Amino acid sequence: MKYIPYRRCVACHSSHPKNEMIRLAKLADGSFCFDETKKSGGRGAYVCNNKNCIATAVKKNAFHRSMKTKVPSQYYEMLSALQEDI
Repeated sequence: MKYIPYRRCVACHSSHPKNEMIRLAKLADGSFCFDETKKSGGRGAYVCNNKNCIATAVKKNAFHRSMKTKVPSQYYEMLSALQEDI
């Protein structure tokens, strides 16, 4: 049986398989990106890939706490746009 890594959502605090979640990463140079591969270096935070969790993460600025730094508002706007697509 293959090991499946689980990560905790910054909004609902439930654990889900890593490949089912959206990862925001803070890279070594201080920039942020949505990590499609979920393997890039740097501090990362995950949110469930559903409308409710994305809305909660945006509303509560949940990535600020998890990343231990201020996340630019453009990433919350990108999440909001992504929420509408789901």
